[in-house]
Amino acid sequence: MGALRCTVSLRRIKLITSIWDQSGRLLPEAIDSALTSAGGYIMKKFYVASSFKNVANVRYVAQGLENEGYINTYDWTLNAKARDEKTVTLSDLKKIGQMEKEAVLDADVVVILLPGGKGTHIELGIAIGQAKKIFLHSPDGTVNHVETTSTFYHLPEVVKHLGTLDELLGQITGQERVGATR
Repeated sequence: MGALRCTVSLRRIKLITSIWDQSGRLLPEAIDSALTSAGGYIMKKFYVASSFKNVANVRYVAQGLENEGYINTYDWTLNAKARDEKTVTLSDLKKIGQMEKEAVLDADVVVILLPGGKGTHIELGIAIGQAKKIFLHSPDGTVNHVETTSTFYHLPEVVKHLGTLDELLGQITGQERVGATR
């Protein structure tokens, strides 16, 4: 049974990686094909918003969700190198902003990893305005401190999470994850 589950997971991972273009943008026309090929699995689409300080955690959460069959609508962490090398232009920022906006709109689930910057909070606003399922992860609990919180973190449609990233993944996927380390 374990080998079969592994085979199915690897098949889903192959399908998932085949539905993006080289810039990390989701190809909507490839989703129907991927869903049909996945043997009837319902694949939810997700977007992870955070700051460049959290790139490792964003990638960890994205990988965890992809391993469960979720589809990342846009991997903005691919822009980190250009940002670090200071080669990003205003034209690039416009394109990235459009892709990030579309990614939030296309997502079924939006995950916010704090601390986040301006873009994170704009993406949170888009997600709230579009009635998306939102999970807000606060690693240090500052989400519950009046001095450091935002009124929007406490809306009923925002699910606050104060645990490890593995526990967050379990909450999103509806599974208990054993051996939480992150």
